[in-house]
Amino acid sequence: MRDAGWTDEQIAEAAYDAALFNLFVRLADTFGIEPPAVYEPNGIPLAAAP
Repeated sequence: MRDAGWTDEQIAEAAYDAALFNLFVRLADTFGIEPPAVYEPNGIPLAAAP
């Protein structure tokens, strides 16, 4: 990332964002939270179905 011109602060922010997204996904999976059907008009995609 540094080769692409990112600063240390930008790299840290990207790592924090990825970690927070991972946390939210794991919590949603743990508690069985699904997005409203309006976001997936054809239902849950087969690749994501349990």
